[in-house]
Parts: sequence; C-alpha cells; structure tokens
Amino acid sequence: MAALDAKSPYTAGHSKSVSDMVEILCRLLGLNRMMHIAAHLHDIVKIGIDDAILNKEGKLDEQEWEMMKTHPQIGANILDKSHLLAPFSKIVLHHHERYGLNGKEIPLGLRIIALCDSIDTMT
Repeated sequence: MAALDAKSPYTAGHSKSVSDMVEILCRLLGLNRMMHIAAHLHDIVKIGIDDAILNKEGKLDEQEWEMMKTHPQIGANILDKSHLLAPFSKIVLHHHERYGLNGKEIPLGLRIIALCDSIDTMT
C-alpha cells in the first residue's frame, strides 16, 4: 500500500476508505472481518497502470478504459502467486461484479466490497 500511496495518493486513499467501510459492515453483520484485507488489495494492480491513465482528469477514452478493465484479472494473477494472498484472488478478480459473476452467484463478501467501492468512488 505504501508503494501505491507513492504512485497515486487517490487510489491508496480509496483502498483505505473501501477497506474501512467493509470492516465496519462486516462487523455489523457478524461476518469475517478479514474481508477488509481483500478490500485493501482490490485495486493494488493499479500500481502498474500508466500514470497518464490513472491520474487523468475527465473521461477515459476507449483504449484507456479497456486498460483499466484489465486490473481485476491482473491483480488476481498476482495474488495467486502468493501463498498468503491467494485466498483473496477471486475477490479481487470479481470486485467489479459486472465483469464476472452474476446475481446470487456473487458471494456476500464480494457484494459488500463492490458496494463500498462504488460508494467511495461516487463520493
């Protein structure tokens, strides 16, 4: 997270905000609070996204948007290589539910992360 902070303070702050919201919701719902780790990691691969795209003000063009849409898969691939972080790879892969699973197939923890991610992005 420190490396992401150095590259993009917005993204690092966003990940912390999402993680904080997820931890609170999981505590209130009596769910596994470890989900906040997945929330911290959900955008970690953005460290590899070009600064011009990551920090662009205004709307991304089609090519830039296609690059941004790859971050869940790349993040999951990176986490899969770590014994300790591999359990979070599926969550990172599907944190934008419209790209992967649908409806009731989406685990509750993943829905919580997607909700908190959306709320933080809109506020």
